[in-house]
Amino acid sequence: DDGTVDLLWADFGLGDRVADYVSRVWRYVRPGGMLVVHSTLTNRRTREWTEAVRRGDGEGATGLPPGSYADVSLLEPHKRYQNSMTVVQKRVGSDGRPYREPLYSEYA
Repeated sequence: DDGTVDLLWADFGLGDRVADYVSRVWRYVRPGGMLVVHSTLTNRRTREWTEAVRRGDGEGATGLPPGSYADVSLLEPHKRYQNSMTVVQKRVGSDGRPYREPLYSEYA
C-alpha cells in the first residue's frame, strides 16, 4: 500500500479554505484518482475556488499544480443548497508523465 486513494470526498464546510485543504491532500490522490468537493457552484466561497480551477490559476489559488488535472462540475438543479460538486481527476503520474488509462480490449 502506497498511502494513496482512488477517491477523496470533501463533504464539509471548506469555504475559502478549499485551496489550502487541496494543497495538503492532493498528494494522497493516486494518478487517475479523483478529488470530489461538495457544494462548489452555488456557494460563494467554494465557487471562487471552482472558477480558479477552471481558469487554471495555479497552486496559490487552487492548491493544484497547473496542468495536473481535469475537472467537471455537476449541478443538482432541484435543490437550493448543497446542490453541486466538482470532480477533479489527477492526470499526472508520480513520474511527472501524463496519466493514461489502460486499454484492455479493441472492441466493446
